[in-house]
Amino acid sequence: MKQKAPINTTLSEAVVPSLFEHVPMSPALHQLIDSRVSAGLIEYKVMLMSHNGRDAMRDLQEEIADAICYAWQIVLEEENQGSEILDRLIPIGEILVEKSPRSR
Repeated sequence: MKQKAPINTTLSEAVVPSLFEHVPMSPALHQLIDSRVSAGLIEYKVMLMSHNGRDAMRDLQEEIADAICYAWQIVLEEENQGSEILDRLIPIGEILVEKSPRSR
């Protein structure tokens, strides 16, 4: 089932500025996230906001599932170059599946 479009509420907060303020990361990752924010603003015309009416856990589960598939694509195309990435993504995917109401 497709999720509804995001909304803003009185509880909404811009996710990425808060992320950058509270979570240490390398400059390279910071720059990558910044570039994704810019692409998102062009495509969706809004920043990712908390309390936006969407199921963030479901969004994350779907994005990790996509990332696992992309990592496997790298394994297939680049002679196992994606193996370490895949090995790190699979446990995250398993944790997220355990959190899903559908798996209980």
